Amino acid sequence: EHRVTFEVVERGSRHPLAGVALRVGAFRATTNEMGRAHVDVPGGTYDVHAWKLGYDLLSATASVAADETLRLEIASTREPEQPYWM
Repeated sequence: EHRVTFEVVERGSRHPLAGVALRVGAFRATTNEMGRAHVDVPGGTYDVHAWKLGYDLLSATASVAADETLRLEIASTREPEQPYWM
């Protein structure tokens, strides 16, 4: 197994994001208050998904062959220019 450390920051401000849900193949983790999370996985190629309410979904592919750190930047969701009124 290899330890993959994720550092998740907000695009633009580069502030760490807590509470980001991560999925790496079948493995899951959530970032702490420093925007970090760890996942132990066997070597291989994985689909990586990161999401948090108020931010765009991030999808990427990661090849894991050793312990490593991946930095992810997530953009905040834009408000619609013309919100729908009920």
